[in-house]
Amino acid sequence: MSSYNLPAMSTLPALNSESQMRINALSSALQTMNATTLSACRNCDTLSRRSRHLDSLTSPASEASALLAQTSSNLTATSNVLKDAREKFDTVADCEPAVERLYWGAHELCKEVARHAERQGRGAVLPITMKGLIDGSDGARNNNEMLKAPLSEQDLYAGADAMEIVRDAHAYFSKRMDWKSTKDTLSDLERVHHLGVDAMGLLVIGHLTGAGAAVRRKVEGAPLVEDKDGKKKP
Repeated sequence: MSSYNLPAMSTLPALNSESQMRINALSSALQTMNATTLSACRNCDTLSRRSRHLDSLTSPASEASALLAQTSSNLTATSNVLKDAREKFDTVADCEPAVERLYWGAHELCKEVARHAERQGRGAVLPITMKGLIDGSDGARNNNEMLKAPLSEQDLYAGADAMEIVRDAHAYFSKRMDWKSTKDTLSDLERVHHLGVDAMGLLVIGHLTGAGAAVRRKVEGAPLVEDKDGKKKP
């Protein structure tokens, strides 16, 4: 006889009841998992739709931001161009006083040199330009006595610097002939530059006249003079 004993008949319903409870619990958990999975799927679909909607909103915003950045860069460049142009347009007003001071200072200096040459008896050899300074036939008129003061070294440097600025401004506007005001501005710059050139010319003439003749002009028919070697030269 086997020693294995079968469970009592009274314990079978209890075992069946406990198994059924576990099956029911598992079924309930499975249903809960299915419901949670469906809810998670619906949430994922909602998130995907919202993500696409957000992307449709952010893409134009990003493009607009890029356009705004480009516009800001263009505005900055335009502002720099306008600032540079404004400075160039102000060249005449800024530089003309220094050039005028140089011109009238040179004018008065040459006049004094010419008068001194006449007092020394060298009036006959003065160039027509210098003679015109004395008798006023050069046509230059100046009612501002401050411009007739003697030139200083600072006035010379200021006039020379102003001439360079005028030259650079002329080159700047020469490349921008399509601007409406370029033609008038170039005319003003050329007028100031010509005044500066005249001033430099007067300074050179005054300096050479004051220094005296370095080489005597040959006069036709002049008698020949013997040098120390016995050679005759005019």
